[in-house]
Amino acid sequence: MSSTDSTINQINTAVTTIVLSLSIINFIFGGIGLIFNVLIFTRPSLRSEPCSLYFLFSTYFNLFFIFVIVPVRVVSEGFNLDLANFNLVICKTELFTFYVARTIPCCISYLYDRFGNLTPACYGQKGIYRTFIALWAMLLYSLCPSLIMLVFGSLTLNNLRRHREVIARVPRNNHTIRRTDAQLSRMLALQVLVIVISTLPFSIYRLYVSFTVNITKDPLRLAIENLAFEIANMLTQFAHSTSFYLYTLTGTIFCKEFYKIIRRHRDQNRIGFTRAPDGTHQISIMPNHR
Repeated sequence: MSSTDSTINQINTAVTTIVLSLSIINFIFGGIGLIFNVLIFTRPSLRSEPCSLYFLFSTYFNLFFIFVIVPVRVVSEGFNLDLANFNLVICKTELFTFYVARTIPCCISYLYDRFGNLTPACYGQKGIYRTFIALWAMLLYSLCPSLIMLVFGSLTLNNLRRHREVIARVPRNNHTIRRTDAQLSRMLALQVLVIVISTLPFSIYRLYVSFTVNITKDPLRLAIENLAFEIANMLTQFAHSTSFYLYTLTGTIFCKEFYKIIRRHRDQNRIGFTRAPDGTHQISIMPNHR
C-alpha cells in the first residue's frame, strides 16, 4: 500500500471517528438540554413571555433533529446503512424531512446532506442547481435566519417595552420586567451568534464545492475535502443542541427556573417516612423550601 493510500485510509478513519463521536455527544447532551428547555419554558414564570414561545417551538423542532436526524446520520456513517443512497423516493423524502427539521429552528434552515466517493449518494445534481443550493445554504440557512431572529426579536422586545410604559406599574415590577427583557435579549443574541458560527463554515464549503465542481481532483484531495465537509457539517449540529447551555450561561431567570426544577425533584426524593425504633411513631421528612 502506498503512502497516499495509507493517508487516505487514515483520513477516512478520522472522518468516521469524528462523525460518531460528535453525533453521540450531541445526542446525549443535546437531548438532555432540550428536554430541560421544554420543562423550563413551560413554567408559569416564563410561559407568558412572548420570546419564550419562540424558544419553546424552536426546542420542539430541535428535539426532532437530535432524536431523528442525528441517529440516522450515525447509522449511515458508522454502519454504512443508508437506503437513501440507493432509492430515489427515500432520498427525496429524507431530504425534505430533514429540510423542514433544520429550517424551522433556524427560521428557514438548510437541508440535511452527506457526501460519498465510492457509492451512489443522495446529493444535489451538478451544475447550476448545486451552485444555487450552496448560495441558498449561506443566505437562508446561516445569515438570513440569524438576522431575522435578531431583528424581529429586538423589535418584539422594544414593542413590549413601549406597551408596558403605557400601563402603570409599581417600580419594582418595572425593574423585574426590564431585567427579564434584557436577559431574553442576551439569550437571543447569543443563540444567533452560535447559529452563524456553526453554520457559516458549512455554507462556505458548499460554495467551494460548487465553484470547483469542474476541477479534476485526485483521491487524496477528495478525502481531505470529505474530512472538511464532515467537520463543517458536524458543526451545524451544535446550532441545534447547545441552546440549553447557552441560555444557562446568559439568562439568570432561566438558571433560577432550572434550579427550581432540580430542587423540586431533589426534595421529592427526600420526602419519606422513618419509623421509630419502637415502631409506634413515624417522622415525615419534609422538603426544605429555604
